[in-house]
Amino acid sequence: MARIWRLTTHHKYQLDALDWYRSERFIALNWGWTGDLRTDEPAASEQAIQKLIGPTDDHHAARCLWEFWRVMETNDLVILRLSDEYSNDCVVRVGDYYWDRTYPPKINHYPDCDEYEWQGHLYKRNWEYFHRRRMAFVGNMNYARQLWESTTIAPGYSVYMALNQRVYK
Repeated sequence: MARIWRLTTHHKYQLDALDWYRSERFIALNWGWTGDLRTDEPAASEQAIQKLIGPTDDHHAARCLWEFWRVMETNDLVILRLSDEYSNDCVVRVGDYYWDRTYPPKINHYPDCDEYEWQGHLYKRNWEYFHRRRMAFVGNMNYARQLWESTTIAPGYSVYMALNQRVYK
């Protein structure tokens, strides 16, 4: 049976990220400066991913990345959530993991996307959403609400995590 996940679309620009995901048919997770986890041998565990991430104020980052890459499986369902102030927008069925270092078309529109360097590469702040999974829409806001209300957060997860697993009530 497919797992059910909740993914916050973006920590700051939720609607823009959702539009980008819809047009390009993927979902994404931050901390892209870690590189492609499939080819980076040191990323063989959640602890190794924490070392790749480096200093961050999000102590859930390594777990979210690990689960997005290694635990989430093809055909799992993901409720895309805009944020706590908004609502669940839609449900998608996910495909394979991939890493892609392209930015959204409106990247220069954001005032806080200054460039910075990390381990010899330049990045644009707030849009390092390079960890991706292909996706297909399977349900609208009504289905998302129904799935949300029939599930609860899985034990050991936090509502503050960008990605968390849900279980049926």
